[in-house]
Amino acid sequence: LGNSAHLLELNTRVLCGTNEQKRYEYKKHIEANNRYFYERSDAGIQDLSDWYALHSHESVWCRAAGIYIRILTEPQLFIEGNDRTGSLVMSYLLAKEGHPPFVLNLSNAKAYFDSSALIKKMPRNSLIRLYRLPRLKIRIADFLKNQIYAIHTH
Repeated sequence: LGNSAHLLELNTRVLCGTNEQKRYEYKKHIEANNRYFYERSDAGIQDLSDWYALHSHESVWCRAAGIYIRILTEPQLFIEGNDRTGSLVMSYLLAKEGHPPFVLNLSNAKAYFDSSALIKKMPRNSLIRLYRLPRLKIRIADFLKNQIYAIHTH
């Protein structure tokens, strides 16, 4: 998964870019996000790292889908920008293993946002999650795999 500081910086860039003036304007938000990211035991970076280590034996498709789900389920990994950062992390994991990144477009947007909406409604420590999560992870993993075939057939 990499260095947690890089993951936090990715989220900061998603929200604020790299412009120093803009980052200064959002300094309080950035500091709050840093605390939120590192100090939480229920959904912070430690939880994400532990999950990733436990699932290292899974296919890259399932790991990418699972990480995305971990980032988006309540409580989310970041204060804001979880969806955008999560899709970039999925793309990173896929690219790291030689696959094309996930690219959101008009033909896959509905399926992507439908899955995202289901994830966001699912509390992290609920019985419903235990029942639905494995199927949802497989659905997203299959969705990611199918994006490669869609790229090569168009």
